[in-house]
Amino acid sequence: MTTLEDPEQRARLIASLRSLALAQAQEPKTGPSVTEIAAVKTAATELVQLASEKVETLARSATLLADTLRQLPQMLAAGAAQLSQPATRQRWLPIGGQLLAVLGAGFVAAALVGLAIHRLRRRKTPEPDLSLPRRALRLLLYLAVDLVPIAAFAVAAYGALTVIDPRQEFRLVAVALIYASILSRLVQAVSAFAFAPRYPELRLSKLGDEPARYIHQWIRRLSVIGIYGFFGLQASVLLGLDATSYHALFRLLGLVILALLLILVVRNRRKVAEAIAAEPAVGADELRQLSSLRKGVARVWHLLAGIYLIAVFVVWTRKAPTSSCAQP
Repeated sequence: MTTLEDPEQRARLIASLRSLALAQAQEPKTGPSVTEIAAVKTAATELVQLASEKVETLARSATLLADTLRQLPQMLAAGAAQLSQPATRQRWLPIGGQLLAVLGAGFVAAALVGLAIHRLRRRKTPEPDLSLPRRALRLLLYLAVDLVPIAAFAVAAYGALTVIDPRQEFRLVAVALIYASILSRLVQAVSAFAFAPRYPELRLSKLGDEPARYIHQWIRRLSVIGIYGFFGLQASVLLGLDATSYHALFRLLGLVILALLLILVVRNRRKVAEAIAAEPAVGADELRQLSSLRKGVARVWHLLAGIYLIAVFVVWTRKAPTSSCAQP
């Protein structure tokens, strides 16, 4: 008490307290604050939770695929059993005949028009050393010509459908398969424009003949399987396929496409790796870090592509659409 009452001693005490507070403020922190620890715990918890959700999603997708593959023989056996019944055959034979007539008319018309176009193209001799704009213009012209057989298919198929005039259920099935044929042919026509497998002198890219034909062939294969598979399933729903079988077959279709894409990646891993790791053109400068990164990516690109495809498939299986079919 006497210290506080003495002005001189009180001043010295205040100075000592200030010095002590200043020293404590300047001391380095020996550990994180409570706020920092809470932030780290929150970030770690979210990361663990996210990883757990991804693993759980992958496990559910794997289980679903296993169930699909396990149920496939039963579904095929059930379908064969139904077709063996006379009543079922009596119902399906007229439908099959009408569907064959509609699609057959379209395919015949497209084949006849395509044959006429092919003969006209054989008469025209290619012009070498065309400039890039002229090559692009020529390919656009060929693309427009390739659309003519597609238009012939659509006109003939819809014309046959109008003549037959089936009941509404069959009409929707026929429309679904007509859409599949048109869309598949459109994808192939665009691929032919992009890679010009039949006209190397008009190709816009620097791809060789073999890679151009290879890529076009795979695009054609994937488009036929994917598009016809999807619209075929829509048609099956209209003909009475139950929801459980539809979802199982829909995921099976996705698994087939995933397997084809993984095969494509594995088969071409060396060629793509060589293209990625290839040295730049003479006179081109490149940072050493960029060169190392490029060579590193070349070694693991197929793994990254595979992981990406599987991740897309997992997300797709979770958000697989319900069955729907376009109206005519």
